[in-house]
Amino acid sequence: MIPKPDHKTPTCNPLEVPLEVPLKRQKQSHWRQRWLRITLRKLPRRANLHNYPLLKHVAHWVREHGELWSFKSTPVRKALYIGLVLAFLPIMGIQAPIAIAVAFFTRANMTVMVGTQFVTNPFTVAPLYYLTYQLGDFLLTYWPGYSPEPLQQLQGMEGHLHALLLGGVIVGLLTAVLLDFSWQAMRKWIPIRK
Repeated sequence: MIPKPDHKTPTCNPLEVPLEVPLKRQKQSHWRQRWLRITLRKLPRRANLHNYPLLKHVAHWVREHGELWSFKSTPVRKALYIGLVLAFLPIMGIQAPIAIAVAFFTRANMTVMVGTQFVTNPFTVAPLYYLTYQLGDFLLTYWPGYSPEPLQQLQGMEGHLHALLLGGVIVGLLTAVLLDFSWQAMRKWIPIRK
């Protein structure tokens, strides 16, 4: 009697043998997906728009525009660069509403745009603003036509706001470039299974 072929054993045809991804790479890919899911859970999504007071009035319009929720490369990169520049500007407290409005107008990913605003929080705001001020003040000393004398006559924060703005834009752009390149490298080395 001839035994029947078992469907679980691979055949001799190399085209019919499934390619297996190494177990280590599967675990790394799963870890990255899980980390993203946990990190982005509390940020605005189509399903939880009604929980955000600012968004509940425009929820119908927001749900219709898929690019605000798309995780394709273009909307995510726009949100990363613009969001990190906004995060380092001295506008603590109104960053999230501004980020939501900018995401609408630039068609960037809203989840990433709002998520980048949490870089500056009550624990990190003082050292980050100090860093951006020092960088902006250092760069302004080499700016042609810049003189610090009129700034000394101004009182309080008004005299130093331009240094904070310049430093915030530069630090935000540098951070965005660093994160963008590291994300691209991670996508290249640890591919996500589809």
